Amino acid sequence: MKAMTIFNHEQFGNIRTLTDKQGETWFVAKDVTDALGFRDAEKGIRGLDEDERGTTTVSTRGGVQQVSTINESGLYSCILKSRKAAVKKFKRWVTREVLPSIRKQGQYVMKGGTLTTGSPAEPVIHPAKALEVVTDYFQLATQNLPNLSESSKQALMAMLTQEVVGIRCLPLPRVEERFWTASELAAEFYISPQRLGKTANHNGIKCDEYGEFRISKSRHSDKQVEQFFYNSKGRSTLARLLDCDLDDTAD
Repeated sequence: MKAMTIFNHEQFGNIRTLTDKQGETWFVAKDVTDALGFRDAEKGIRGLDEDERGTTTVSTRGGVQQVSTINESGLYSCILKSRKAAVKKFKRWVTREVLPSIRKQGQYVMKGGTLTTGSPAEPVIHPAKALEVVTDYFQLATQNLPNLSESSKQALMAMLTQEVVGIRCLPLPRVEERFWTASELAAEFYISPQRLGKTANHNGIKCDEYGEFRISKSRHSDKQVEQFFYNSKGRSTLARLLDCDLDDTAD
């Protein structure tokens, strides 16, 4: 590893980086996970591939210590996992200032107490590594949520690409058809969502003919779950099965 370079941000603190003999940048994992709001470094980097993480020795006030490190691909993975409100600001700082500075100069320049590297017009991101992270997360999400519709998969890929790369390279699907959640239909029919859900399951309504599965945030945790959205045919079919009147103003 080459000599350590320390990047400082008034909100995120110090981020220590090193460059290996192949020119690849490595970040001290604890610095990144602290900035992204993880409880500890191990939790933050858990699940990263072997080639995304490593170890190195660094000099600290307590002497030479071995620390965990992550490369650029691992950094993007940690950013995607973070739930901290300021994660976008951190990503912007790293991709617009830290990484371009390392690639162009090998050091970070501070002028007048303001963090700057010359403020490049566009973020410099390693495209292959960013695409690899997007693809990995997309595959993981679709494996865990196998019932997603094609439009939901397209929206997921667009969201992941925008989060990692910082630009919208894929168009979000156009939504022309009206859809309703179980809670919305239950309120319209004056019944409980549980009764509506049981009726839908018993009659096989949760399929492409009557709506589509989308990604939605769980009401009880930060997890992403599959939620079925009913189209007009699903709505009218449920109304008939439940012997409920339709509110014509809801169309």
